[in-house]
Amino acid sequence: MDIPWNSYGKLDEAEQARLEARRRARKRIIIITISSIVLVGIIVGAVLGATTRSGDNSSSSSSNAGAPPTVPDTLRAACKLTLYPDSCYTSLYSMVNSSTIDPQTLAKLSVQVAMTELSQASDHVSQLKSNGQLDQMSAAALQDCVSLMDLAMDHLNDTLNSSNMTALPQLDDLRTWLSTAGTSLHTCLDGLQYASPSVQAQVAQYTQNSTQFISNSLALVTAISNLADSIKMRRLMSVDEDGLPDWMNAADRKLLQKSGSNIKPDLIVARDGSSKYKSINAALTAVPSQSNKRTVIYVKKGVYYEKVIVPANKWNVMMIGDGKAFTVVSGKLNVVDGTPTYSSASFVSYSAASGASAALYDSYEAIGCVYLCVFVCLCLFSLGGLPGFIL
Repeated sequence: MDIPWNSYGKLDEAEQARLEARRRARKRIIIITISSIVLVGIIVGAVLGATTRSGDNSSSSSSNAGAPPTVPDTLRAACKLTLYPDSCYTSLYSMVNSSTIDPQTLAKLSVQVAMTELSQASDHVSQLKSNGQLDQMSAAALQDCVSLMDLAMDHLNDTLNSSNMTALPQLDDLRTWLSTAGTSLHTCLDGLQYASPSVQAQVAQYTQNSTQFISNSLALVTAISNLADSIKMRRLMSVDEDGLPDWMNAADRKLLQKSGSNIKPDLIVARDGSSKYKSINAALTAVPSQSNKRTVIYVKKGVYYEKVIVPANKWNVMMIGDGKAFTVVSGKLNVVDGTPTYSSASFVSYSAASGASAALYDSYEAIGCVYLCVFVCLCLFSLGGLPGFIL
């Protein structure tokens, strides 16, 4: 019997974890079994529909109606699900055969093509960045593009390394990674707004193919996901009655719902020097790398003028403050000061009143929760509002 979330406090945490693991294992077995049957029919169904329609318009439709679909027909039908069917077809045609036309292989091949193209685009942008004749804004924007392309490549790697790209339990992750990879490239182009026109044109040309191939990969995975939704085979990520995401475990729920005075921090930050760390970034360097244990950082009241970056290897970090109006982070960065929009975020997680554009919060972690926090004006971000921020 499933245990409701609102009774988690009455169970031993280890027992709760065992019950959750057992329930998820049962669901996984059922879902994967069904998905292996249904997903194979996605492309086959699309192809049969396409060949039937084309047969209706052909004088030899009666003789071709029972003919099996060819590899080109199957690939073309699958590529019609994308925004760029022509680039999808031409990029994959030489790589597929009758034994590699299944949904998982098509998705993997599409991601591989995107990675190859993105790697070449990144090399071109890096070479362009090395040009000593660039103005400051163009050079800074290109540096952001290189960083964003690296992030996009990481997300494509995550997608490609997925054990089963058509397993329904992983579809949300796959869509998130591919969508984020595409967003990274669009953010690169958006950040070139104040770069020279020639730089804008060159980067747009370099990234055109990789942008399309990432979009194609996302479309193929989304088609599978939409089918799963239509037959209610998959439960989307949701929140409970407390407004907390379902993936959050019992221990973290307890931690979020405690008052600040009842939370024992591992690290304390105080701008006035009353604690070991005077800056948030200094405290983050003390967080163990790739730790499975939650590290709680308490940031005392004050305005912290720093660009806070939580590195990708700092796992399970929680930050709490003294309140929405008392613990504040401000990077004070914007385009007028020569900082591209992407680099102006005051708080970046990878795991000025002038009216210039500025970003507030940039997140690249797979799952995270911002709880009782406020985004203020152009470049202020409040960490407070007990208990705070979980990565």
